[in-house]
Amino acid sequence: MQSANLPFMCGEESLGRLRSELDRVCEEIAEKFNLFDTRGRPKKSFIVDALMRNICPACAFKALTQPREDDDVDALYREGHGLALNILIEMLRYELKRNGLNAVVEGEVPGDYGRPDVTIKLSNQGIILELKGAAIIIELKTGVSISLIQLLKYGIEHPDSIIAVWRIRMKQFFIIDMRKHRQILLAIMFAAINRGLAILSGTATECHHNNRNSQNKASRVENPQQLLDELFTSITNDLPSIVDAILRLAGEKSRASENS
Repeated sequence: MQSANLPFMCGEESLGRLRSELDRVCEEIAEKFNLFDTRGRPKKSFIVDALMRNICPACAFKALTQPREDDDVDALYREGHGLALNILIEMLRYELKRNGLNAVVEGEVPGDYGRPDVTIKLSNQGIILELKGAAIIIELKTGVSISLIQLLKYGIEHPDSIIAVWRIRMKQFFIIDMRKHRQILLAIMFAAINRGLAILSGTATECHHNNRNSQNKASRVENPQQLLDELFTSITNDLPSIVDAILRLAGEKSRASENS
C-alpha cells in the first residue's frame, strides 16, 4: 500500500488555492439548493458550516436541504454574553487609548484625530481587533459549550489572525495562532471541499444517521442563580488579566506586521 499523499500539505500557496476551490463549491451548492441571503449572495457561512461539521456527506446534504431552526438559547446566556462584551469593548478602548492608540468601534465616526490605530468590529460571538494589517479575533463564551469548527471558520476568513477564546464561567483563556496551525486549517478546508464535491455529484443523499433531534435541543438554564453568580464573579475577577493578555497579543501582532 502506498503512503498517504496529502494534497493540501504543499506549502503556503495551498491556502489561496483551497479558498478559491471552497468558494467555487459553495457557490455551486448555493445554486443547486437555492441557498442565498436576502441580498442574493450565497450563504457561504451556512454552507461551510454544514460541510465542516458533518463527517458524513449525506448528513451534510440533509443539513443543507433540511435546515433546522435555530437553537432556542436561554435569554440569560445572550444577556450575559452582551454584558461581558459591552464591558470588554470599553475596557479595551480605554487601555488602548492609555497606551497612545486611537480605537473606534466600526460604524463610529473617527473624529478629528485622523485614522484610528485600532478598529473594533463586532462579530456573532465576540469582537475583531484590526490593527496595521493584523487581526485578533476574540470569542466570548458564557456557557460550557465550544465549537472548534466555528473557530476554524474564522481562520478561513482571517488566515493570519490570532483567535482568542475567553470561556468566562470556566475561567479559561486560550489562543489559536492561525499561522502556527495553518496545516489544520488547510486539512479541514480540504475535507469540506471533498464533501461538497460528493454532494454536487449526487452520490451523497442517503444515510442511516439521525442526529438532528440531539442537535436541536434547547439550551435552558437550570440554575439561573448559579449562572449569574459565576458570570458576574468571573467578569469582575478575570477581566483585567484578559485585557492585559489581549493587549500583549495586539502588541506582538503589531510589531510582527511592521517587521514583515
